[in-house]
Order: sequence, then structure tokens, then C-alpha cells
Amino acid sequence: MESLRKRLASLGGFSLVELVLYISLSSIVVGITSYVMVTQLDTYAFVSERQGSLADASYTMGRISNELVYIETSDLVNVENDTITFIDTTGNNVILALDTTGPIPTITRNGETLLSDVVTFTLEYYDINNNATTTIADIRRITVTLTCGDVNNQGNITLTKSITPRNFIYANYE
Repeated sequence: MESLRKRLASLGGFSLVELVLYISLSSIVVGITSYVMVTQLDTYAFVSERQGSLADASYTMGRISNELVYIETSDLVNVENDTITFIDTTGNNVILALDTTGPIPTITRNGETLLSDVVTFTLEYYDINNNATTTIADIRRITVTLTCGDVNNQGNITLTKSITPRNFIYANYE
């Protein structure tokens, strides 16, 4: 029994310096680990928001192009750089425009918001020779460009689509 006591007494335990060193090193490891985890969570949130913005912009671009692809030359009412007015396939008057009257610029269809937080919305019109035109009778192709910002303003998303409406009349078509 006495040899056991001598043996335990000789072990003694940890010194104060060893305990402080252990706590310091443990704190550094925990700090680095938590920094890495917070960075990863921020990156995940950024990617998720960016994917959401891209999905919204893609949906809007698809909706605009689907409507424009079915119009005829005679359906165009007014064309401007950020607005197009036409008659859709059901005979309704449609105005696609950039609305900057509110606090957040939006793309609207007859006043209904299609996409918020729009930085730019541009419509360019081209004739049969790919020359820019605003003469309704000469328009054969429409290029739509929209740029939207993401939630935290950490970059813009720009989509461009060139649309050739199916029902436009082509001169010298063979």
C-alpha cells in the first residue's frame, strides 16, 4: 500500500505552466476552426442567394423570350430601348418595360413585376442585315439584355438573349 502512495506522489500531476499551455493551444485551435466554419457558412449563403437571383433572372428572360418569339411584325405597337409594346397571341396589349419609379427598379409586364432589383434592361432591334433599327416594319431580331443585382450587392448577373420572332416576314426568303 505504501509503495502505491509513493508511486502516486511521484507522478504529481500537471504543472500550472502545462495547464496554461494546454488551454492556450486549445483556444487557438477552436478559434481557427470556428473561423473556417463561419467562412464556409458565408460562402454557402452567398452561393444560395446567387443561385436564387440567377433562377429569377432566367425565369424572367424565358418568359420575355417566349412572348416575343410568337409576335408578328403587325403586332408591334411601340419599341424603345427599355420598353416594348405589342399585341400577344391572345389579342391583349402587352407592355414590357423597365420601371424606375419605385425605390427598386423592376421589369414589369403590364404593371406586374417580373423581376426586382434590376440594374439594366435593354432592348435592341435589328433589321434583316443586322443593322440596328427602331423602324417597326424593319425589325427582324430583338436582343434582350437584363442585369440584376444579388441580395448583398456582391456582383451582378447579366443575361442576354437574341430572339428572332417566328412570324416576322422576311424579304427575299427562299
